[in-house]
Amino acid sequence: MRNNRGFSLLEMTIAIGLSGFLATIGYNLYLFATKETNTLSEDIMVTIARFGASKVITRDLSGAEPSFNYLNLADDTGLPFYTFAKNEYCRQEKCSRQLTLEIKAGEMKSRSMYFIVKKSLGKEIQRLSVHPRSVFKPDKSFGGVNWQHTSEQYSISKSNLPESPWIENRIMMLTSEVEFFDCYTSVMQMNNTGTCRVTCSISGTCDYAVKRPFKMLGVVNKSPSADLSYYPINGKESLLKTNYRVCRPDKDFKCMGVVDIPNGIKSTKTFYEKLPFIPGTDDRTVLTPVEVVEYYLEKPTKEALDHQVLLKRAKASFSNGSIKFEKPLTLMSGIKSIVFSRKNVSNPVVEYKLRKVRMKKSLK
Repeated sequence: MRNNRGFSLLEMTIAIGLSGFLATIGYNLYLFATKETNTLSEDIMVTIARFGASKVITRDLSGAEPSFNYLNLADDTGLPFYTFAKNEYCRQEKCSRQLTLEIKAGEMKSRSMYFIVKKSLGKEIQRLSVHPRSVFKPDKSFGGVNWQHTSEQYSISKSNLPESPWIENRIMMLTSEVEFFDCYTSVMQMNNTGTCRVTCSISGTCDYAVKRPFKMLGVVNKSPSADLSYYPINGKESLLKTNYRVCRPDKDFKCMGVVDIPNGIKSTKTFYEKLPFIPGTDDRTVLTPVEVVEYYLEKPTKEALDHQVLLKRAKASFSNGSIKFEKPLTLMSGIKSIVFSRKNVSNPVVEYKLRKVRMKKSLK
């Protein structure tokens, strides 16, 4: 008999069976859709992360001019990666450079790549000119880059010059506008102690000295805010190339004398007192706010899979009396390797290639 207020037993049995069948289909469709969505989301996230990382790396490369002829970093073959020989086109076989970040078997971290990058400060001026005469007091004793910091007229502090980058504890690069032949920096090495060849006339055989300006990476003194103080990078004491052997060429471009600075430029006092004067040239120096950054690959354990490899970017800061890298930022994951390269040391252009782990893009 049919119950006017409900369904018969047969109808209920059919309905329950059909519901179970539809539920099974729905659950399978849900699993498939979820898996597809997770895969798609993963690809989108990786794509976003990859372009984000690329943008950060590209920005750093575009502002890495202060790194050249100052960072002492060897490439994959032991040649100085940052040698910049713009005084003469490099015609040797070993004019290109390549530095690879890749985690070796049984290790958790790759080697590191470093940049000194001009810092973007919005409306703040990027280059603050300082004339050598202004760093000496009337009695000709050395005062400091900003020894008149209490003067509203001559101070370069931000309190008196709103657009100045001169801020306590900020990392700055002091650079001469004049470049010199440096016997310590040649096409093939950063510690040349042999002959100081200024020109190269025979292709493929010449390791000539390159021109570079005096540079000093320093930190703005906290009190009094009168000068910059040099600090090596904590744990990377030889990363900054501070030594100079300035060649004074004669009319035939042979070195007639060398100004040796064996202990390096580790103070602004040494910087200005050793700064050669060339009549008729721009003898100013410039202060530029910079960031020192480190790139490397890292994975959580030695047994971790390739997709767990992380690209890290660390920025150096001054704290507790030293410049050190702290709190690295993860830019992306799934990186097999990054290759930084230069086609020729006569051109200050650094390129890079990312090799990422293959990702599953869809379900079969």
